[in-house]
Amino acid sequence: MILAAALLLAATPPAAPAGGEQSFTGPALVCGEAFALRFEAGESLIRRDPGIDFILYYAQAADGPFLLYEGNA
Repeated sequence: MILAAALLLAATPPAAPAGGEQSFTGPALVCGEAFALRFEAGESLIRRDPGIDFILYYAQAADGPFLLYEGNA
């Protein structure tokens, strides 16, 4: 729980990792393995896959930034 809260507070994307990266700008519908997010104009998402066992989604929404972790830990 503490780790999840820390990750939500640290939603500013760090320097790009060695793995793949994709950027999406609204309006868009972005789908992960177990979720879908609808982004309006002016909202954006960066999907970073460091090539390990998780993917990070850095989002900039109308009500502020947030981070989604999708993985096995």
